[in-house]
Amino acid sequence: MKACVLWTGGKDSCLAMLTAMEHGWEIGELAIFVPSGPVSFHAHPLPMIQSQAESLGLPLRLISIDEPYREAYVKAFSEMADVEAVVTGDIDLVDGHPNWVRECVLDAGGRLQVLTPLWGRDRLELLHDLVGRGIEARLSHVANEAIPESWLGRIIDDGLIEELRALRESCGVDPCGENGEYHTMVEWCPAFASRVTLAGHAEA
Repeated sequence: MKACVLWTGGKDSCLAMLTAMEHGWEIGELAIFVPSGPVSFHAHPLPMIQSQAESLGLPLRLISIDEPYREAYVKAFSEMADVEAVVTGDIDLVDGHPNWVRECVLDAGGRLQVLTPLWGRDRLELLHDLVGRGIEARLSHVANEAIPESWLGRIIDDGLIEELRALRESCGVDPCGENGEYHTMVEWCPAFASRVTLAGHAEA
């Protein structure tokens, strides 16, 4: 069975992709939603995402969206006729709201399955799984006053995981950055044919 990964280039979409593959899904393509107007992808630079897709040997579907965004997402999912599921890196509800992708897929007719292989897993367990698989995810953006700017550019490793654990205990930072505390870009994973580096791809 073939699936499309809703790809951000970051750690969660990458880990979700690898987990879905282990569950027997064939990944047919990556997809990213991009606003049609002028936009800056500081945290997830598009040139790097395109390089990641090339390294994975997968087509990248760029989906242009405009307001109202829900209608744009629903239309996009209704047009995914060549796959049977979409894979997301979602871990939990955000601010108690229903899962956006599930809601839009239902509005699109519910034909697609929504695969959330990371859903509900312990945050620190996920990060250790990431490191244990050899995935190299570099911090591309920090957006929380508790996280030092000096962390920008760091690779997630056991040491950084311990620092994130401490920040969770001291000030409630989500170790996986689920509330937007930080973003990452994957430079290497076992499915890549070649390394992709953030340097040179980050937008000014």
